Amino acid sequence: MQPFQTISRECNGLSVSTEVKRSKFIASVFRVSDEAEAEVCLRLLRETHPKASHHCYAWRSSGSVPIERFSDDGEPSGTAGRPILEILRRREVQCALVVVTRYFGGTLLGASGLVHAYTEAALAVLDQATLMRCELYVDLQLECSYGDYGRIDRMIQVENVSVHWRNFGENVSMCLVIPDKEQALWQEKLRDLTNGQATLHVSPARWVGILPDGQLCLDDVLPANDKSAT
Repeated sequence: MQPFQTISRECNGLSVSTEVKRSKFIASVFRVSDEAEAEVCLRLLRETHPKASHHCYAWRSSGSVPIERFSDDGEPSGTAGRPILEILRRREVQCALVVVTRYFGGTLLGASGLVHAYTEAALAVLDQATLMRCELYVDLQLECSYGDYGRIDRMIQVENVSVHWRNFGENVSMCLVIPDKEQALWQEKLRDLTNGQATLHVSPARWVGILPDGQLCLDDVLPANDKSAT
């Protein structure tokens, strides 16, 4: 499966309001992994805005071929849900739900006006959200002697490898977070560096978010449950 984008955890539930001819459009974005989670978010918004005219939405799952759903929720067919979905596709955003809640202002917008309004609302909330690129990573846990630790530490600093944790006891243990595609290379490097004395364990791959500044979101991950991902 190819890398994809989703919203960061901090932006879950972010809302942005716009207004067109006295109709108010409130676009909200959520990170969801399946249809059940999307339904929970939709129910919450309906409870929060019980007097709204419409709750139009689109969501995409992760996967080599994402599952996609959308709804016009009573608006003319093709004027709301599909335009929102097209924005998610254009931005290559997955594992996300965008809902645009409309309070009718009394003026009909027409089909083209509705498409424009819902498109701009979806764009507005995604422009405000922090998008992170998701790539497959693994935890490479290792245990080594203190004599080998210095050489390993220098190497991971030079290679700019993220270290999730370190423990210092009778031996040194640490958890390196490395791209899944590089795990075999790193196991070979560590065995060579320690003359085969390091104990290594590799976790199942999962999606790790990479923020625009390159920082890994080590506590904000998604499971790699798509069989094609590995």
